[in-house]
Order: sequence, then C-alpha cells, then structure tokens
Amino acid sequence: MSAPYSHNPGTLTPHPATIAASARPVAATLVVYGALLTVDSVRYAVVSTGCNGRAKDLFVRVLTPAKERGFGGDPEDCRMQVARAEAMDLAGVMAEAFHRLWSQHAAPAEEGATAVYVSSPEVCQVLTVYPEEYPGMVVRTVVSGAAMQSTWQACRTWHSAAVTSLQDEYEAKRAREEEAKAAAEYAALAHVVVGTDASRNTYGTTAGWAAAATTGDIFTGCLRTRSIAHAEATAIASAVKRCGRRGFRTIDVLTDSMACYRLFNHPDQCSQMLQQSAMRECAEVVQQWRDAGVVVNIHWVRGHNGHVLNEFADRAAVYARRDCEWRLHGGRNTAVWDRIRDEFTEALAHADIEDLIGMESNEDFHAAPALA
Repeated sequence: MSAPYSHNPGTLTPHPATIAASARPVAATLVVYGALLTVDSVRYAVVSTGCNGRAKDLFVRVLTPAKERGFGGDPEDCRMQVARAEAMDLAGVMAEAFHRLWSQHAAPAEEGATAVYVSSPEVCQVLTVYPEEYPGMVVRTVVSGAAMQSTWQACRTWHSAAVTSLQDEYEAKRAREEEAKAAAEYAALAHVVVGTDASRNTYGTTAGWAAAATTGDIFTGCLRTRSIAHAEATAIASAVKRCGRRGFRTIDVLTDSMACYRLFNHPDQCSQMLQQSAMRECAEVVQQWRDAGVVVNIHWVRGHNGHVLNEFADRAAVYARRDCEWRLHGGRNTAVWDRIRDEFTEALAHADIEDLIGMESNEDFHAAPALA
C-alpha cells in the first residue's frame, strides 16, 4: 500500500492526517472503478462502485463524441486535447460516483480508517489535496489485502456485466434494424404496380409498347403489328414476366385497353381474340405466373386521365415507336429518353404505391375481378 499524499506546488509530501489514518485498522473498503467504452461510435463512461466486498452502484454516462468538440489545428495537438477531454469526462463521472459512495458508506472515524481505491489518478490526486474533507480516508493506488481485493472484484464483475450489456444492446439494436430493413425490402419486393401502354402509327405497322413500374423501371419494346391490342398485350405480358422473375408476389397492372382487360380477366369470353397466336401467347405467359402462385391483377384505367404510371407508359411507348421508325437507336433521341426517366423518377418520389390503385370501380377505373 502506498502512502496518501497532499499536493503542494511542485512537490508531493505525505499529509500528517492521512498518515495517522493509515495507522488505524481498516473498517471499510471503498472502490470506484471506471473505464471508457466506445460502442458504434458512441463513447460511454462506465463506472462501478463497491463497499466491503459488494457492488453498490453502476453509472453509465454517454460522453459527447470527440468530433463534436470542435478541436482543430495540429493533428497531434488535437489528439492530445481529445485525450485530455475524455479523461476529464471519465474523471468527472468517477468523482460523482465517489462522493455518493463516501457519503453513504464511509466508516465513522472512531471505528477505523476507510481504505479507498479509485482507478482514476486525477480523482485520487484531488482527494489527497483535501484530506480534512474525508476524515479517516486512506487512498490506495494498489489493490491489496483480502477485503480490498474482494471489493475490487465485485466492482470489476459489475463493470464487465455493464459493458457486455451495452454491447449486447447495440448488437440487438443493429439486429432489429437489419431485420426491419430486410422486412421493408421484402414488403417492397412483395408488391409492384405497373402501368402499360402502346403506340401505333395510324398509317404503319410499327407499334411501340412500354411498362412503367413503381420500382422506377420503364420497360419498352417494338413490334410489327396492325393491332394496338396486340402491342398492349405484349406490354402486359412482358411486365408480368419481368416482375415475376424479380420475385414480386403481387403484380398490379394498369392498362387503358378494355380488350386486354377482358382478355386477361375473362379469357372464356374472348375466344375470337385467343384464336390469334400472338394474343394467346401473351395470355399464356400471364397464366403461367398465376399458376406459379404470383397474384397478377389486371385493372383498367382510363387513358390520358392523369394517372402517373400510365402517362409515363404512354410517353415511353411513343418514344419506343419513334425510335424504331426513325432508326435513331440511342442517337438524337437519347435526350428525350433521359428526360422521360428523370421526370418519372421525380414523379414517383411524390407518389404512394397504395394510391396508384383505386379500391372501387368507377367510370375511370375497373378493378380486377378478384378485387372488385
């Protein structure tokens, strides 16, 4: 055990009162143990206290992150300032813990000395400056003796439990956040809404088709046909195939073609249309995904009526047709395509997926039979 000291400028000299206290039998042992802990960039002061072989109190204080202190200048000087500030933060918490412990558990002077061990040198030095404030106190800088060792061990055990608890809490929080993120991604993947449209030149056989999805994707294509319904059905089948392959389990398609609405919802009433091989192939694609367990709802929405998905599908379909007719293929028309995509992304940012599908049929919207 080292002797306690009082502090005079430039020297450390033994204080008579503490020398006298150290000569008396130890009536109580007090321990304050503290350490800094960083968990997920958050700095904590973890301090435990003990008395006579038992843990008493635990203090966990969140310290201000060093990056918020505003230290600047030379990097080495900055590191020194941060180190000093962190040490003082920990010392402050330990000093509070000591005063609470002393006020509740210090032995009366007539019963003997109170041996104190504090793991912070700064706090120890402050305590030895004013021994008259702590009658009968003996400051130890080394843990020795069975009584002090058992008290120190109780503090260390509680401290370790607190550190483990903080780390476990962080890990649990991170696990919850990852689980919530995965659930959100799963929910987003579970449902997609797609608007489809087609564009055909009145005097030609070139038709463009497009599908605009809530994922932010726009699918386009071009084919030779004299039937606008064929191009629209191709857009629907292509959208269902793409979304099905990406793992979506509910696909809501909005088409402004009443012929396609009937084809995919009431095929038994469209025998003439199904005699066309191209239309039959499109219907089979959608039915295959339905058979695989994917919910595919085909709704009718009035065209050119302000619905964001169908408006952009229309623009993209016109682009696809003109790109094919004029044989631009990424040349002069690239700026048009970029503008369509940028404006679509901006429009989706202000749209709610649940608001893109009407719940009740009306003159502007016919829900899929399964939802009607």
